[in-house]
Amino acid sequence: MGLWSRRQVIGTALGMSALALAGCAPDPKARKHRGEKEAPGGRQLTPQVRNDLSAGAHKENQLADLATAVAGADAANRAKLNALAAAHRRHAAVLGADDPFDAQAATKASSTPAKASSSPTPDESPTLDSLRRTRRETAAWYRTHAVSADDPSLALLWASLSVFAGNSSTAPAARLDDIWLVQIDEEPVVDAQQVLLSHINAMLGGLEWGLGQTTDATLHEWGSQRREQLRTLRTSIHEQVRDASATPTPFNPAYSMPGRPANPAATRAMWAQLQENVISAAGRVTAATQSRKRADAVKLMADELTHLGELGAATPTWPGWV
Repeated sequence: MGLWSRRQVIGTALGMSALALAGCAPDPKARKHRGEKEAPGGRQLTPQVRNDLSAGAHKENQLADLATAVAGADAANRAKLNALAAAHRRHAAVLGADDPFDAQAATKASSTPAKASSSPTPDESPTLDSLRRTRRETAAWYRTHAVSADDPSLALLWASLSVFAGNSSTAPAARLDDIWLVQIDEEPVVDAQQVLLSHINAMLGGLEWGLGQTTDATLHEWGSQRREQLRTLRTSIHEQVRDASATPTPFNPAYSMPGRPANPAATRAMWAQLQENVISAAGRVTAATQSRKRADAVKLMADELTHLGELGAATPTWPGWV
């Protein structure tokens, strides 16, 4: 059984090691997808799916071109816009691969320098506002495909692209993750919800601990608000799990926490790692959810990505897969 994604562990510039952060996480097995399998090379995709993937690749290249053009006239946001353009080109490369869920093919495609699209030059100079508007429109297109997809892998692919494109903030910059997508099988949505609960519980534990340690008033206010938001979300998921005749994953107050952070940035780093785990679990729920209810799951992914940005953490290239 493979992991949801493959990712090299790198050190954080905020001074907290991955090993220390691991102490805040629930059982590592919760990061695994029970039905996941590696996609075989040459996976058969329907002509319609191939057309949609091709259209998505074209949209991503257009967004990359637009971000690059805006960067040329926006010195203040240039580095962030160039990082955003690089992420969109990474998306385009994967969507343009023979099989986006074939790690070997997708990795090869991602390592090939992308060419600028042949989109017609707009009548007016691109601006940050026009970039955000185009990204929102593209996010809506992806969201429609995510909701209608009849395959969990495709549902999460489109959902991930949707929440990335719909994230209008240019601060902090997007990051290029060393991951690739994998084919996943169907699983009961209640199983995915239990995994999400485990990560919500871990996040709540991290918030409680951090709130008791930090002396930063702004960070304390954010953590307090986030704690209440997560408690409300947990209650909602508890009800859904009980409706499925299952017992919700309980809160474990004995989560192991690292030593006291040296500064507020270290607290943010810990919370950001836990928050990213919540996003990953929300992606798992999206993949497991039936089409008629998937719109709410995609919205949850988008909301959780927004909270990650509030912590000043970089936006992952593939939200929900990492």
